[in-house]
Amino acid sequence: MRAKTVLNLLSMASWIGAVLVAVGFYIALATDLTTKYGLTGMRADVELIALGLFLLIPSRAVMVLKLMKVDPDQRISDEADAPDVER
Repeated sequence: MRAKTVLNLLSMASWIGAVLVAVGFYIALATDLTTKYGLTGMRADVELIALGLFLLIPSRAVMVLKLMKVDPDQRISDEADAPDVER
């Protein structure tokens, strides 16, 4: 796989994870699913939040890779502007 494809897949996994965590907290706080279904409802809610957190794991790597990406044109201009240092 190409690096851009992998980066897009990791970004998508991070967004899906964030949505799953948000939905899990919404279900836990705003609905009566956990009280209506008891332990089964609570378990389903916790599993939803856990899956979301699992999908959020690569988000830090995605941010680092996006922030460290350097434009090739900028790299060339930075090298041209750098002063020559003689040793």
